Amino acid sequence: MIKNRPSRIQQARELLRKYGLGEYTVIRRCKTPSQKGGAYENLKCKQLSEWAIGRNKPQVYCRTSGSGGRATRMGDTRSTEAGDVMSNSPLGDFLTTIFLIELKDRVDADVLDFLTGCKGETPASWWDKLTVQAREAGREPLLIFHKHGTRSDFVVVNYTFMTQIENHVGGYPHGTLEVGDLCMVLRLDQLLAWLKPWDLAFCFLGDETGRNVENNYGKKGERNEGRAKT
Repeated sequence: MIKNRPSRIQQARELLRKYGLGEYTVIRRCKTPSQKGGAYENLKCKQLSEWAIGRNKPQVYCRTSGSGGRATRMGDTRSTEAGDVMSNSPLGDFLTTIFLIELKDRVDADVLDFLTGCKGETPASWWDKLTVQAREAGREPLLIFHKHGTRSDFVVVNYTFMTQIENHVGGYPHGTLEVGDLCMVLRLDQLLAWLKPWDLAFCFLGDETGRNVENNYGKKGERNEGRAKT
């Protein structure tokens, strides 16, 4: 019998420190499957909304109806409602025009799977499926996942997407993990601190949209601000 063999959690901590991806801290175990999905998706929609418009109201993203969503957008159904996150305001359209966003909060959502090539239902397999769906929707894939019971959210993006952004804003966030020439994995908070919403819009949607996103950032407004523009 091998003694003092490091546990999977210890291995995870060592690898995350090596790649600068932060700590791997267990905080609690999930109680029921229903606790993992809806609450997490609502929390990430709120976080993305505050990043996109620079304030906490209005909340411009919500869960899609297919994801058990709590809100729908007035008017006709739009392609930006695909995935787990939809925009319910013109202020947030730029993000869901660029990305097809998938959110996962699972006990088996382990960032190590990108390093070990683990088979089965893993972040790597979710990424493979999402890239196909995003290609069909004409958008970039964006996978946000969280190992339930730990503190960190991770995000997976295309390698080509990150190189385009890097050419626009310069450099990569510390701790970005390159998985071959296919995708990059990093912490969500690091990505949002590095990438400004208007830089994303300028890079992929053009100068006019970039200026609109920048001009609306941090401005106070009513919940339905900008609705008349649709």
